[in-house]
Amino acid sequence: MEVKMRSKIVFAFVFLILGIGGVSAGDVYLFSGDVNDSVLNIEGISYLGDSLEYEEDNFTGAYSVVFLENGQEVKENEFYLWEGLNVFLFSVKVPDGIDEIVFEENENEIHRVVISQNAPSIDSFDVVDNSGVFDLSWIASDLDGDDLGYSVYISHEGGGWGLYSSGIEENNLIVNNNYNGDLRFKLRASDGFNYAEAVSGSFSVEGFPGFVSIENPKEGLYAFGEGIELIGKAFDYNFNLIGDDYNWHSDIGGFLSTGNNILIDTLTMGVHSISLAVSHLGIIDLGRVDIEIVEACNDADVNEDTVVDVSDLAVVGGQWGTDGEANELGFSGDITGDAIVDIGDLGALGFNWGSSTGTCA
Repeated sequence: MEVKMRSKIVFAFVFLILGIGGVSAGDVYLFSGDVNDSVLNIEGISYLGDSLEYEEDNFTGAYSVVFLENGQEVKENEFYLWEGLNVFLFSVKVPDGIDEIVFEENENEIHRVVISQNAPSIDSFDVVDNSGVFDLSWIASDLDGDDLGYSVYISHEGGGWGLYSSGIEENNLIVNNNYNGDLRFKLRASDGFNYAEAVSGSFSVEGFPGFVSIENPKEGLYAFGEGIELIGKAFDYNFNLIGDDYNWHSDIGGFLSTGNNILIDTLTMGVHSISLAVSHLGIIDLGRVDIEIVEACNDADVNEDTVVDVSDLAVVGGQWGTDGEANELGFSGDITGDAIVDIGDLGALGFNWGSSTGTCA
């Protein structure tokens, strides 16, 4: 295992990013991330070097990064978002002695990074190859007691590092391989500014010869107790069906069932990441979809004919403005259970249109 501290890291592509300008000493960092609804997410603050030919990016825009020392502003740089993507990538020389970095949007603070004295350390980084599905686990620590976040990168056939996952809070990750050939993995542990990295050895693998498709369920809300059909298929690159075993799992409920078309009604309340693992000739590939199980309201299928359609709309319309007391057939248009048949019930019908049950959405 190769371990690198940030003071040792110099990226080969630094001149492509920074451009060539006047020589200037100092610590140069690359900042990257995104801003959505005034919430800033930092993918990385990477140390690039301390003696580089460097011309500082001269960006303008609504965003700025402010460096503070003992609460006093030392330096401010503006940066911009890439139009349509909400992402940023800029390089800047970070002054010595600073202890905080503040990001602002139109002069309003949206993120603050407190710089501690020590970089994290990665004590171990283990990668287990389970027929092309890799189980990564690690142990990391920080002398300052800072909370650590992790990112995992993959290099294929000796190429550059591509980000696989960031913002990881746990000390493990399952990586599904979609490549043939040699792979290496890199782990970055960060306290928000300082970081350490560890690089795995090389793994020679034969990738899954196709792809997995989850046709149902679709991402969205489902009522507690509702029967949910799980439908999945696996294809080779000529779109021929393949696959020896189909195994469904939930990150909350664990193993669910086996088969490419099954019906379950046992999922608990909460957000489930549903995965389908398909094996073919001993190689496994994964498909994944996130669904949320919510409390069931009065069933939107008010006339109990197993589908939410125009006949249910007729019941709601016939009881509009009333308290929704059940009619002679025992049907009530008060889907939301608030003792009045109104726009809320109409919305519940629309949300569940074509389904066999109803949710509180």
